Amino acid sequence: MSARTKLATALAAAALACTAAPALAGGIPDAKYEGRIAGDPSTYIGHGIKRAKGKRFLTKLYAVVPFTCRGSAYVDWIPMRIKGRIPVRENGKFAATRKAVGVAVPGHVKMRVKLRGRLAKGGRTQGRIEANGRILSEARAGTLAECYSGMHDWRARRGADVDPFPPDRR
Repeated sequence: MSARTKLATALAAAALACTAAPALAGGIPDAKYEGRIAGDPSTYIGHGIKRAKGKRFLTKLYAVVPFTCRGSAYVDWIPMRIKGRIPVRENGKFAATRKAVGVAVPGHVKMRVKLRGRLAKGGRTQGRIEANGRILSEARAGTLAECYSGMHDWRARRGADVDPFPPDRR
């Protein structure tokens, strides 16, 4: 391979890497409530709150949560959309298990997410999140890898401006 071909390949790979992060970020819309998992600046939790027939619901749930997969030694952060809405009880508490799909690659990520918490005063929400499921592994010739996030505490605030993909992960 000539030096010119190597240079062109390297420039193409760099351009692809630079354009991939904004494309992924475009997959997560700006949420009314945004926050992070406690102690981890590389994560993201975003949601809205809607009222219908006198009841409140968490809606438009998005999360970027760290996962480890069976047979793998590294941690990966996977952006996902949690399907459905979660009812909020009269006392402000909520708990549910929902399906989640990957934001950038919907067919490649199939998760089950347990989310519970409460609405706090001052436009805040807080709770715990846990996810497990299967991720299509390109490294293992398209096989499904079993992955688990562990239980994480999270907090979100109304009107917060949290970047789902911080600069250190782009």
